[in-house]
Amino acid sequence: MQKQELYNHILNLVSVETEISITDILSCKKQSEIVDARSLFVYILSKNGFYVSYMSERMSRSAVGIRKLITAFEYRKQQNKILKTNLEHIEKKLIIN
Repeated sequence: MQKQELYNHILNLVSVETEISITDILSCKKQSEIVDARSLFVYILSKNGFYVSYMSERMSRSAVGIRKLITAFEYRKQQNKILKTNLEHIEKKLIIN
């Protein structure tokens, strides 16, 4: 799977699993559940070898903003148990594919 295909595949998995639209995930909205989905998306991308620069370009965000999402993910996951479940489900689906 090429980089762009993997990016889109992960984005779709996060959208389906979290029930947050792709448009909202990529938006600047700051509602908690949308930020959780966005941070989950960025975290999974980073774990799959995507560079911060690629993510920031594709998402029209600063590299600093992307790094903050990645580093804050563990805290968000501790605060929201469903986020941990979402991550586990998506990781299983990525292994299968």
